[in-house]
Amino acid sequence: MATETSPIKPGERILSYAFLFLLSASVIAALFSSRHEYDEASGFAGKDKIGLVKIYGMISVVPPGGGTLFSLRGSDRWVEQISSLRKEKVKALVIRINSPGGTIGACQEIVEEIMKCRAAGIPVIASLGDVAASGGYYVASVCDAIYLNPGTITGSIGVIMGSSNWEELLEKIGIKPDVVKSGKYKDMGAYYREMTPEERELLQEMIDDAYGQFLKTVSVGRNIPVEKLKGLAQGQVFTGAQAIKHGLADKSGNLNAAIDAAKERAGIKGSVKIIEGGTTMERFFGIVPEVPQGSLSTLPEFFRKLML
Repeated sequence: MATETSPIKPGERILSYAFLFLLSASVIAALFSSRHEYDEASGFAGKDKIGLVKIYGMISVVPPGGGTLFSLRGSDRWVEQISSLRKEKVKALVIRINSPGGTIGACQEIVEEIMKCRAAGIPVIASLGDVAASGGYYVASVCDAIYLNPGTITGSIGVIMGSSNWEELLEKIGIKPDVVKSGKYKDMGAYYREMTPEERELLQEMIDDAYGQFLKTVSVGRNIPVEKLKGLAQGQVFTGAQAIKHGLADKSGNLNAAIDAAKERAGIKGSVKIIEGGTTMERFFGIVPEVPQGSLSTLPEFFRKLML
């Protein structure tokens, strides 16, 4: 004898759909939540919280529309994480950096948020991974202390801009650029012509100004006189051991050592709760907010190359 099932009533179907919708929304919200907590050690964790922000990859602001589900925003996200942790009044903050550098403006925006934390009485400790050079070091230099590995590559204090002159090649293959511009400097650094001495002087002034900003930031952050710092700021890189010797870093130690230092500076004894920035999606899939080459800005290609 066949068993008959009762048909699903319209009201029940609507409730089922509503439940599935809410469940899906909850899962998505959890995946993209920018707040993740975990205990430092097993067992009971105290009420004190330490923030952790991981700055990995090139440091640059991704333009509107430049990100997708698996290509997350760049420096804006790190600025947001630091700001959020400051407002949550964490006892201390650890900035984990693994970056070869980036653009000047993006680095300065992160530095500004770190300084707000320090002004609010929140100790900030930098933990350097494989590489924290140029813009990566720029960010680290304003922290209360820098921890790194003996073999970490760091330094590279300087600013660079480059271009290629394809004028002769274009002539050989019969291509003649035809340019209409609003001012004589508008195509400065263009690949289809040689740079004039006047243009080179203007660009050098810009480079020198940006370099001066870099020097001042590191000088104040590391308490090293500018004149002494210049000898360490010719673009050369250092190992972690060399950086400590030159006063560019404080102690050798991994991320756990940096967290311990943050606890000590904040006067925390015992275990703490770590609040890590970044979404669950990033942590689960290992997504790093990378910046695709050529998407740094809407400026001409030449000016995208002004890098720390």
